[in-house]
Amino acid sequence: MTAIETRNLAIGYDRPLYSGVNLTLQQGELVCLLGLNGAGKSTLLSTLCGFLHPIDGSMKIMGRPTEKIHPEELSKEMGIVLTEKVNAGGVTVRELVSMGRYPHTGFFGRLTDRDREIVDRALESVGLSGFEARHLGELSDGERQKSFIAKALAQECPIIILDEPTAFLDITSRMELMVMLRQLADRENKAIIVSTHDLDSALQSAHTLWLMDKGDGGPERYGTIKCGTPAGLADDGTMEAFFSRGPLRFDPSAGRLIIDTSPDNISDSLRR
Repeated sequence: MTAIETRNLAIGYDRPLYSGVNLTLQQGELVCLLGLNGAGKSTLLSTLCGFLHPIDGSMKIMGRPTEKIHPEELSKEMGIVLTEKVNAGGVTVRELVSMGRYPHTGFFGRLTDRDREIVDRALESVGLSGFEARHLGELSDGERQKSFIAKALAQECPIIILDEPTAFLDITSRMELMVMLRQLADRENKAIIVSTHDLDSALQSAHTLWLMDKGDGGPERYGTIKCGTPAGLADDGTMEAFFSRGPLRFDPSAGRLIIDTSPDNISDSLRR
């Protein structure tokens, strides 16, 4: 089933940054959203999450037009994990993950045995069984991110959107987190969008890439979003055109960025 579908979407603030955007996210699909700083990744995610109204066009969540979905209903369809570090060091892991049940428990937030079972399963899914009594302030950055992902899983929502979840993680933790998200898509049929700068992890983990190019910034020049599988975008030259600049080159055969350290290329880059 299609989890998110946009038609001729225009996004931005004072003026459109992107126009005519047609995107689809399927259940069981992990999409990695890539783009340079300022490309508009957070703007797109904010629009998909309902934090920012589109300038034009339409969008459906789980087959329903977004304007017909009440915020309380949307919280049962979509879990959101943001970049910012949350100052909640005194909250335990179980308390945080249990907050994911609030869309289902009503005003008083009383947990039933079933709710507690769902929380336990969410903790197990991200590898945090045994961490229930630990406070967030005692966790590593990777463990803290997993806790917030477990909270989204406890919502039992089909869609999870993550804005730069690997931003504060070391290379091992980044890879572990991306592998975990791929497994959640594959095994639990979650539709997942991850905004990231980590090209290597995205190429190895994603089913689909969305590449955001903001264009030249002119008043009539909208950005473009290229979509496709990592292999497809590498083979057709899109990845090379998108990422190669200065001494950086995308090597399609290796599927990664390399640095051209030849003296002529370094000199040309310094002159620019």
